[in-house]
Order: sequence, then C-alpha cells, then structure tokens
Amino acid sequence: MPLNLDKILRKARGIRPFGDVYFKRLYRKIERSEFIFIHSITNNIGDLMSCPVRYFDRFTAHNSIELSSKEILEVSKFGGSEFLLKLLEGKIVCFGGGGLIGLDRHDVHDKVIEFLTMFADRGGDVVVWGAGHNRTVGFREWLDGVGSSPYPSSFEKFRLVGLRDYPNPYDWVPCVSCLHPVFDEKIPSQYECVAFLHGHESSQFGDEFSSVPNIYNISKGSKDNSESYFLKCINIIGSGDNVVTNSYHGLYWATLLGKKVIAIQNSSKFLDFRYKYENCLDFKDWRKHVGKGNLHQSALMDCRSANTEFLKKFELLMN
Repeated sequence: MPLNLDKILRKARGIRPFGDVYFKRLYRKIERSEFIFIHSITNNIGDLMSCPVRYFDRFTAHNSIELSSKEILEVSKFGGSEFLLKLLEGKIVCFGGGGLIGLDRHDVHDKVIEFLTMFADRGGDVVVWGAGHNRTVGFREWLDGVGSSPYPSSFEKFRLVGLRDYPNPYDWVPCVSCLHPVFDEKIPSQYECVAFLHGHESSQFGDEFSSVPNIYNISKGSKDNSESYFLKCINIIGSGDNVVTNSYHGLYWATLLGKKVIAIQNSSKFLDFRYKYENCLDFKDWRKHVGKGNLHQSALMDCRSANTEFLKKFELLMN
C-alpha cells in the first residue's frame, strides 16, 4: 500500500517539535497577510481552481495566504482559538469557493463556519465567495426540507456573502474559475461526446465511458501543478459537442464552453445550478440524452461579470 504523505504530514504537525516549526512559520505568514483565503484544497481540480487569489492582481503572495479548511482548524487547535482570533484581527477572511455548505461527508467546513462566526462576532470581516450547498445523502429531500434557506443563519453576520447557487438570499457569485483566460480560446470540437467524471465515484461507472474520451476531476499531483491538469481537463471538455458529467465543475466548465451537458446528479449542488442542462437519472442511460442539452451563449459573460462586480464590493471593505 502506497504511503499517504499528506496523512503523515498531518500527524507530524501534531507532534512537537515538528508542529512548533510548521505552525510558527504559518503564523508568521498569516500575520503578514492582509487577506486570508480558506477553501477545500484537495486533489479535486475544481477545488484547486476555485480561489480568487488566482484571478485578481489585487491578491498576491505577499498580501494573501491560501489555507484549506483543515489547516485553519489545525492552526486553531495548535495555538488555541483565542490566539488565532487575535492573529486575524484587522484582516479580511474569505471562505470559498466550492461545495462547502450542508456537506454530510464530514463536518470540517461546519467547524470553520463556527470559527468564522466567532470572528465576525468580534468585529472581524468575513466574506463568502462562490461557495454553495453540497449535500449527497438524500439530497433532494434535504433541500426540500430545509425551509426557506439551506444556508447557516450566521451568514447574516458576515460582511459579504456571494453564493454559486441560484437563486439564493445573497449575491449570486459563481465559481471564480470562469475568469481563467483558457475560456477565451477556441477549442476545436472533435467528438460527439466526451466525459468528465468525479473520481470518487469512478468505481461504479466501470467501463461505461471507455468508448469516449474521458478524464477525472482528481489531479494526481499537488496544487502546485494544478494549472497544467486544469488545462488538460478543459481541452478534453472542449473537444466534445456533448459533455457527460457527474462533477459540478464538469457541468460548470462545459456550460462556459458552450457545450450541451448531460449531468448525472449526485448532490444538492446540481439542483440550484443557474443554467439548464439535460438530467440523466441513470448513468447507464446517458446515450439516450445525447444532443438534448441546452446551450447558454451568455453564461461566460454572466459569470465573469458577477465575479468582477463582487470584487468591487470586496474592495469597499478595504476603505
């Protein structure tokens, strides 16, 4: 069995003196940063590409730090929540993007929201940028049963909230990855169908999509080489007239590229996607849906405009 380096490093960070060295360096970087960005930094390419740091010159390596939800909780646990709250004073903390709300697989994001609520209660500036709900177990019933809003009531305490779901009680702000310049390029269409698949569910699909060009959303490398993997994903998505996907970002990027999308819903995140798509209830029936999807020529412009307008609101917090 291959070693899980990430798991080994996490365990090492909990042991002194290893933890002392790691967290003291992290504390210094947080201390000198004006903006703290927290999101789900995994090997999911959608997560890796969903942070505003990548797309606006206002945010640089000198004034910003990008942390995973797990890392910010580790920092809080190691140094104490009071220490971290003090360290964050006068900074703007941005949570998102990705499916970080109502997630049932683990509660790490809920704990981050609880911490950010404490920060907001003490006068801290918290921004939610491009997050959305993401319930997988019984997700249709869950979304129907949450009442008027699936979002935490504590969002009312945050300075700005922009969500990728549509409609929502706050600003509609889709994933900021729409600003990547690759979407301005013309990618020649070569195939009738291609597939962009969620890696965690690959085992249930088997060889179903072996007859068409396909790629998974799971990058085998780290966030440092995510740019090249993202471009590879976009080129495969762009090469098809129809895109079959069970990934939110597969649906999103294919829509931005002007493709007809056949989506296999696996989470509540699909239910509040702004643009219509062809819904496939059984992945084995995907061929029956080919050619039936919708085209949305204004989607790229709409999504980019929403993000640039949200940046203007964000910048007002700095004045």
